[in-house]
Amino acid sequence: MRRFACLFVALAATACSTTPIDAPSLETRPGELLDPRLPVEDPNAVQRAVSPSVRAQLDGLLATAQDGARVFEIMATGIVPNIEAAGEPGSESWTAATEQLSRLDASREPVARALADVDALATRSIAQEGWVNPSDRDAIAQTAERIAVIDARLAAQIDRLTGILNP
Repeated sequence: MRRFACLFVALAATACSTTPIDAPSLETRPGELLDPRLPVEDPNAVQRAVSPSVRAQLDGLLATAQDGARVFEIMATGIVPNIEAAGEPGSESWTAATEQLSRLDASREPVARALADVDALATRSIAQEGWVNPSDRDAIAQTAERIAVIDARLAAQIDRLTGILNP
């Protein structure tokens, strides 16, 4: 029995020993940070203008988001006072205010849809043509940022009103 214990200790000791392995690091390499779907740009290439169809789509989506924000703000002027005056949770006024807040939140849909459609422009171009014109990509990014600012402003209003109803 003692022999097996000594053998077990010897095997366990050898199993715990390590020999240095010359393995590559598992940290992220710079090349792994590149999006493989996008081509590497040629710095000597002639810069193309934003394509007219992309510009028209972006302008339309930005207008849709701005119109959606205006509808939201018009609705908010009638709803915010009711939410701010709502009674205790569970009361009739609180329930009515909660329903109004849901309708107000749903009115953000055109802004969210416009933001998703802007993002889809670049991916659609990659799928159809295999690349995105750098000027188009920059215009898409700028429009997406503008719509995201609008969406964030509306979301902040919803969050503030939710905080009033759910202290």
